Amino acid sequence: MESTNKRKERPGSVTGWLMLLIISNLFIAFIYLIGNEKMPGVFSTKGMSYYLRILFSLIAIGNVICVVLLLQWKKWGFWGIVILWICVFAIKVFNGAGVIQSISGLFGIAMLYGILQIRKNNISAWVNLD
Repeated sequence: MESTNKRKERPGSVTGWLMLLIISNLFIAFIYLIGNEKMPGVFSTKGMSYYLRILFSLIAIGNVICVVLLLQWKKWGFWGIVILWICVFAIKVFNGAGVIQSISGLFGIAMLYGILQIRKNNISAWVNLD
């Protein structure tokens, strides 16, 4: 019995982007777990409660799981990322962040969707997802 996954091909740029997402989300989870107020710039966790840092770490790990699902040709990995983004949006708004600042994650979702439209052999990675 031949697996249908053997015929699916993903452009190298899509694979590279998904690998970058895995690495960056693992880094983000690590920063939230070990972060402290003395870290510079965007790595600072100043003003964040311990529980909020843990929650954002878990969301970043959830993103890693969803990206792995995308690498395994599962479309619901994409929808999982969308759901996690909605959670981050709600958490940020609830904790006093502005809507504009909170909605910035939408750019990442649109970019991921666009990258999944890249074609190899005239078939997009999106179409190949189950």
